[in-house]
Amino acid sequence: MSSTEIVPLSAAQQSVWYAQQLAPGTPIHLAQYIEIEGPLDHGLFDRVARIAAHEALAMNVRLVERDGIAHQILDPDATASIPLVDLSAEPDPRAAARARVRARMAEPLPLDADHLYVTELLRLAPGLHWWFLRAHHTIQDAYSGAIVIRRAAEVYTTLANGGEYVPAEQGDYRRVLAEEEAYRASEKFERDRAYWTERFADRPVAVGLSDGTAEPTTDYLTRVTVIPPERTAGLAAGARRLRTATQGLAIAATAAYVARMTGTEDVVLGLAVSGRTTQVALDTPAMLASVLPLRVTVAPDMTVEQLVRTATRAAARALRHQRYRREDLLRDLRLLGERRRLYGPVINIMAFDYRIDFAGLPARMHAITTGPIDDLSINLYDNFDGTGMRVDFDAHPDLYTEAEVATHQDRYVRFLHALGDADPATPLRDVDLLDDAERGLVLREWNDASTPVAPAVVPDLVEAQAARTPG
Repeated sequence: MSSTEIVPLSAAQQSVWYAQQLAPGTPIHLAQYIEIEGPLDHGLFDRVARIAAHEALAMNVRLVERDGIAHQILDPDATASIPLVDLSAEPDPRAAARARVRARMAEPLPLDADHLYVTELLRLAPGLHWWFLRAHHTIQDAYSGAIVIRRAAEVYTTLANGGEYVPAEQGDYRRVLAEEEAYRASEKFERDRAYWTERFADRPVAVGLSDGTAEPTTDYLTRVTVIPPERTAGLAAGARRLRTATQGLAIAATAAYVARMTGTEDVVLGLAVSGRTTQVALDTPAMLASVLPLRVTVAPDMTVEQLVRTATRAAARALRHQRYRREDLLRDLRLLGERRRLYGPVINIMAFDYRIDFAGLPARMHAITTGPIDDLSINLYDNFDGTGMRVDFDAHPDLYTEAEVATHQDRYVRFLHALGDADPATPLRDVDLLDDAERGLVLREWNDASTPVAPAVVPDLVEAQAARTPG
């Protein structure tokens, strides 16, 4: 196919394009590194990474603007290279690698560049490498990155073991674009629009854990905690008792946490979705992901079981209509341009197995950024490797302090465990939210307003006041 093949951007890509025009100084990108243990062959790895990028057509597009409208040039013959950066002689190779990644993350990634991604292999030691990959959000979402990386590991393993490379496009990018165009002209699109506009016809005011609003940023505060395997198993058992999965319990806990912390009963979370409902979309690296509002009613007299059932049903309905994009809903609700939240904290269930194998060399993916945030994002990484469930809190630095992020995360994890351990018939108001120290602060210290007062009887106080104000 000629490299001059020009096609329009998908609706998902257009949303990122316009967002980048409105905030040219904010890098709208995703990034991760893959930590590979063992003696990696850079020559073979470079060849394999080029193959993986070549097979993913979305990775090789170039963007152009014609009459104010963005298009993409499909270029399957694009070349790629993975340069080796040797940091093994540095006094602290890990610190040097982290500094290198921060520097690359700060570099511009302009939309008119020949490549909308940056990648390199960092050698920390002969038996330890980091494969760094950063891509603009117009060409990739987090789901796509996992596809590209797994394909690279698969091809590396084949070639390292003496096998032959069999060319194969990863999914079918052209077909995905065609499916998206057909969807937006279909009855399904209109049904999805009807669902969302009816669900949010009253334009509810979303409540968050911070009072203010801020422009999106990729320079956010991050705090990571890992729930130990035995406690993760306890959460899974609690979820089964509530007839849901751990992810469903986490969504319910997030809604209840926001309700308990703010006093609202009408909670609107942001639910990160893949935007993929067909097999070809699931197989193809592309930008399709979105964040949709998840509206959950949370009342203090609800039981834990009722809360979980309400939240999981709301999530299931949202997922059935996940191809309808947030930008379309904002337009429908006439909220475009308003400094107003469509949702509060975002919950992102990262249901990927982050373990990979390069011809016997164990590797693991580490997310650096999943895109800009405008408030708070709660990222949950599944317990595929048996080391426990990871909970990341990413918070906007203009809205939260590091201490506030730490306090919210610790309290949230405690509350998640409390819900999982509770009897399903327990009223939500009886599930502990505060620990002993916080309870003492609220019940004792904040109520300790005593001041020294001279002994007196009521008639004397009345007479004294009458003398002071005889009128």
